[in-house]
Amino acid sequence: MSFILQTQREAIEDLIRDWPTADLRGRKLKDIEFCVLEYGDGAPRIYCWGVSGGYGSCSRIHGMNVAVFGKSEPESDEVFDDFEKLQTCYYAVLVSEPFEEDGQIKRRVDLLKHDCSVPTVNGLMVFFRRTGEDQEYVQLI
Repeated sequence: MSFILQTQREAIEDLIRDWPTADLRGRKLKDIEFCVLEYGDGAPRIYCWGVSGGYGSCSRIHGMNVAVFGKSEPESDEVFDDFEKLQTCYYAVLVSEPFEEDGQIKRRVDLLKHDCSVPTVNGLMVFFRRTGEDQEYVQLI
């Protein structure tokens, strides 16, 4: 996953928690809608950007894959569809839109906690809540 950079991975690794593996078994990614419960906003949809793999000499959590979500859809040539890899995740994070602070472009990585999964006519809705734990990193261009 070329757009999950080392600085982002380090921010992600500081937030280890949980992932709804059992709810995802036997499903197809196209049949799952992911949402984050927000106060006052209901449950806006979030999009799976991919999986940050726990491998390499720089990773502090070897073998622990992390599901990475964003509020915007990924570019069409970067759409993630490796459902088997998604099922191997240990937890999930939500990457913020870029913001400027102290003359640097930064992003925030929020830890998501699985809240519940609800079957729907077309598949499954997986709901997350922010835990209040986050990390910032400088976006490298």
